[in-house]
Amino acid sequence: MLCPFCRVELVKGRATVERRYKGVRVTFLNVPAEVCTSCGEELIDEYIVDKMDYILQNIELDKDYMIIDFIKFNDLLQSKDEISVTKELQVCFA
Repeated sequence: MLCPFCRVELVKGRATVERRYKGVRVTFLNVPAEVCTSCGEELIDEYIVDKMDYILQNIELDKDYMIIDFIKFNDLLQSKDEISVTKELQVCFA
């Protein structure tokens, strides 16, 4: 895949993504992305964006700012069912 801006080949990498949800600023670390080696543009797959949305919708937002390591959370998602993940999230990220 080519960068939409400079037409250089993209490589697999990690991105840091800032989101705002219900007034809370959330930073996702280690988000899988395709990264341009020339301009640094980061493209994130829709599937990954959907996972970030799931995280935001299922954590207790009791702070003004939160940092979430996407890789650690994704491992948690794959190892448990949705109900236990939701309960564990309230402990991990609150």
